[in-house]
Amino acid sequence: MRPAICSICEKPSAYSDGGDWVKFKDYDEHVVTLLSHPVGLEYFSGAYIEEALALAHMNSCDAIRKIKENNCID
Repeated sequence: MRPAICSICEKPSAYSDGGDWVKFKDYDEHVVTLLSHPVGLEYFSGAYIEEALALAHMNSCDAIRKIKENNCID
């Protein structure tokens, strides 16, 4: 499993107050990548967790793209 590093700002969990993992629409614990990480499971720092939870009905890639767009992050 990937380490808990924010999918938006790349802060590790030790430096992100209130961060957590979010399961998105495409979450499937049985489909893992080469790093043995479930598809659709992403970590967000406290700065982005509420927005991520509000978008949990979307696929993870679309949600991450939207959060970055909403916060003017490339």
